[in-house]
Amino acid sequence: MLFEDKYEPWMDEVALNGFKNGDSITSVCCDLDISRETYYRWKDDKEHPFSRIAKKGEKLSQKWWENVGKDGVVGNLEKFAGSTWQFTMKNRFRDDYSEAAPKDSRDTLIEKLLDKV
Repeated sequence: MLFEDKYEPWMDEVALNGFKNGDSITSVCCDLDISRETYYRWKDDKEHPFSRIAKKGEKLSQKWWENVGKDGVVGNLEKFAGSTWQFTMKNRFRDDYSEAAPKDSRDTLIEKLLDKV
């Protein structure tokens, strides 16, 4: 089944502007009038012109949120809620802020068995 590609070049600027302000993927999708499924299809298609924009935009959004955290920690934000910020970071940017132990290259079944012997 083929999907109609609603992509237009103006979407790049709208997406990047949203992400630069810390917007979520869902928020950007609303601004572009596309579904999350379409967003991820475009992002995952390395040949699609929007793929690079989506990846860059997500990094810009994370940067915005990290800057909020830095401003809050050093006292530049009057009513900074550190625990709320931390919760947001852990849930929005799991790859970088998850408390899960990093996967060690030795975490293979064989290595685990050898460690027990």
